[in-house]
Parts: sequence; C-alpha cells; structure tokens
Amino acid sequence: MAPTWPETMLTTVTFSEEWSNETRVTIEWAPLEASEVEIQTFVNARSGMTGGWTASLDQLEEALLA
Repeated sequence: MAPTWPETMLTTVTFSEEWSNETRVTIEWAPLEASEVEIQTFVNARSGMTGGWTASLDQLEEALLA
C-alpha cells in the first residue's frame, strides 16, 4: 500500500434481497481517524478499489453459480 494509506478502515457489507433469487451486496469502505493526507490517498485510489471489489464479487458470483 501507499505509505500514506490510512491505518484504520471501517468496512460495512450489507446484503439485501433484490428478487427471490438475487441478492445485492453493498460495500462501504471509509478511513477512520485519518489525517487529511491519508483521506486524500484513499479518495485518489477509489476508482481502483471499485474495480477491485467489482472483479472480486464477479468471481464470487461465478463460483456460486458453478
């Protein structure tokens, strides 16, 4: 990770039913007790994190459907 990456993060994962056989997974990730520099590092990395979370959840979905 970047040297200015926040040391403490809060991750909240919420599952909600979309249809009878589909579940929406919502992931919220936020730095805790972070400096302005750490917060900016986090914000600047957001698009990469979104891609990483999306790819991981796509792989999970494929595994569950197999």
